[in-house]
Amino acid sequence: MSIALLAGATVFINILLTPYRPSVWHLLGAAAAVAFLVWAAKKYAGPLWARLPSRKDPQSPRVYALAGFGFLMGSFLLYGGGPFFGVIPAITILEGAAVLVGVMLLVRRTSDDPARWARQRFAFVAGATGFLIVLAAFLELAGWRGMGVVGAAFAFLLIRWYRRAPAAIIPEPPLVAASFPGP
Repeated sequence: MSIALLAGATVFINILLTPYRPSVWHLLGAAAAVAFLVWAAKKYAGPLWARLPSRKDPQSPRVYALAGFGFLMGSFLLYGGGPFFGVIPAITILEGAAVLVGVMLLVRRTSDDPARWARQRFAFVAGATGFLIVLAAFLELAGWRGMGVVGAAFAFLLIRWYRRAPAAIIPEPPLVAASFPGP
C-alpha cells in the first residue's frame, strides 16, 4: 500500500506539478540504477546486516525519536549545506556515510525481535517525520500557505499511531524450581 501511494504521488507530481521532463536516456539510466540496487540489496544486504552488532538492548523510544530527528536534520544540513558552503563533494559523501552507519548500528539493535521493539522503530520514523513537521512550520512562516495544516495533520497522525503501537514485550523472569531443605 505504501509503495502504491508513493508511486501514485510520484506520477502525479511528475505529470501535473513539475515542468522538468527527463529524456528517455535519463529514465533508462534511472531504471538501470534501480535494478542494480535491487540486485545488490538481494545479494549483499542480508549478510552485511547480519554482521552488524546487535548485542545491547535498544534504548528507550525517546532516544530513537531523537536519533530519527537528528538523522534527517543532519542529512538536510550535510547534503544541502555542504555543497552550498563549497565543501568538497567526496567529504560530504563520507560524512553522510558516517551518519548512515551510525543510524544503522542503532536500528540494528531492534532487528532481532521486531514485535518487541516496535515502539523504538516507530519512534525513529516519527522522529524523522518530526523534523519534516518542524520544517513545515518554518515553511508556513516563510509564506508557503497550507504547510502548517499539513504539519499539524502529520503530528496528529503520528501521536495517534504511536498510541496504537504495541508496548514493548517484557520477558518474564524464568521460573525457578523451589528447593526445600532435606528432611
